[in-house]
Amino acid sequence: MGEGFKRDFSRWVLLPANSRRLHREALERIDKISKIEAAFSWLHEGGGEVGIIASGIAYGYVREALKDLNLDVPLLKLSLTYPLPRPLVEEFFGLAPKEIVVVEELDPVVELQLRDLADELGYSGRIRGKDLLPRIGELNTIVVKKALAEVYGLSFVEPELFDLEVNVPPRPPTLCPGCGHRAMFYAIKMASKRMRIKGVYPGDIGCYTLGFFPPFRLVDTSYCMGSGLGIGLGISKASPGEVVIATIGDSTFFHAGIPALIDAVYNSHPVVLVVMDNSLTAMTGHQPHPGTGFDYEGKQRFKVYIEDVARAVGVKFVRIVDPYDVKRAIHVLSEAINWVRENNEPAIVIARKLCALYEYRQKLRREEKVAPYYVDGATCTGCKICTDMFGCPAISMKDNKAFIISDICVGCGVCAKICPFNAIKKGGSDT
Repeated sequence: MGEGFKRDFSRWVLLPANSRRLHREALERIDKISKIEAAFSWLHEGGGEVGIIASGIAYGYVREALKDLNLDVPLLKLSLTYPLPRPLVEEFFGLAPKEIVVVEELDPVVELQLRDLADELGYSGRIRGKDLLPRIGELNTIVVKKALAEVYGLSFVEPELFDLEVNVPPRPPTLCPGCGHRAMFYAIKMASKRMRIKGVYPGDIGCYTLGFFPPFRLVDTSYCMGSGLGIGLGISKASPGEVVIATIGDSTFFHAGIPALIDAVYNSHPVVLVVMDNSLTAMTGHQPHPGTGFDYEGKQRFKVYIEDVARAVGVKFVRIVDPYDVKRAIHVLSEAINWVRENNEPAIVIARKLCALYEYRQKLRREEKVAPYYVDGATCTGCKICTDMFGCPAISMKDNKAFIISDICVGCGVCAKICPFNAIKKGGSDT
C-alpha cells in the first residue's frame, strides 16, 4: 500500500497563480523529454539522401513496402511521437539532407512537429507527408508502397482486387433476436403514426444506435455519449411544432444523461425521453453499472433505479414498460406524447428488458430449453409486417410466406403479438 494522499496546495489546487506556474513547468518537462534519447526508437542509416520517418503500425507498412520495392534508405522508427526525440531527429536530418517523408495515419502530428524542428535547426530539405498519403481512413502496405514509389521514382502497378464474382447481399449490423430495443423501436414508430406527429428522434451511443437502420430509421442524430437528450432539448426549442422523442441506454443515462434530464426539467423542455434499459452495459460486453445491482466482481451493490433518479430531479411523467408488451408500450408512449404537448414538460418512459443475449446465455447455463416460434403457413398471408416493419433477423420470407429460423429464435414472442393474422405460434416448426 502507498502512503496515501499527500496534501500539496501548490500542486493540486489550480488557482490562477498555481496554474500559470504549473503550465510553465509542464512545458519545461516536455522540452526536457524531447532532449532524452527515446527508448525503443530505432535509426537505420541506409543509403541515399531521401529518408522516411514512421511509428506504430505505419512503420510496419513502411518496412513491407521497402522490401517489395527493394529499397534500403534512411529510416527512423519513432517510439515517442510527442514530443519528438530531438537528438535522433537532428541526426536524421543529416542522414536525409534532401527530403524526408513522414508516414503516419490520420492527422499530421509528426509532420507538423518535424516542420517546426526543421525551421529551428535550419534543415533545408523538403518534408512531405499528407501531400502523398490520405488524411482519412487507415493506411495499408499498398497505399504506402504507392506513395514511396512516387518519392523514389519507381514504377508501381496497383494490384487488382480479387473478384469473388458472387453477388454477396449486404449485411448491415442489427439488433439481436429477442432484443427489447427492437420491440421498443417498433412501439415508438407505431405510437408516432397513431398520434400523427412530425417526430424528431435524437439517438445516443449503444446497441440502440442500430435503430438508425431500416425498418425503423428512428435515430436522427448520434454524436457522443449523452448527446441525444441534450441535442433534443435544443431541437424542442428551435422547432416547437415537432415532437422530440430521444432515446438513451441505461448505462449511458447514468454516465452522461442525467445533466440533460435536469436541464429538461429546469427549462421546461417538452421532450419524451425513452430509456432503453437492458440492465447492463451490453454493447461493450455486459459490464455492470449503477443500475445493475452488482459490480465488476459480481458482488452485490446498491441498485440505483432510473425512475427514482427521474422523479428526484422533478420529472412528473415517469412510466416503466416491458417492451415485449408492445400494445401497452404503444399506449404509454402515446400518453407521453400527449403529456409533453399539453404540459410543455419532459416525460420519461423506461423500457426495461434484460439484454436478450445475456438472458439467453443464462438460460443455457441453467440448461433451460428455449422454445422457438414457428409460422403457420396456412394462416400467413405474406403481409411482411414481421420482416419489413419489425425486422427480426430470425424471420425471413420464402415463397411469399414468413418463416422463422429456429436456430436463432430466442422465443421472445413479440412477432406473434404484432402479427395481425395470428399466424405465428409457439413451439413446433414452420408449416
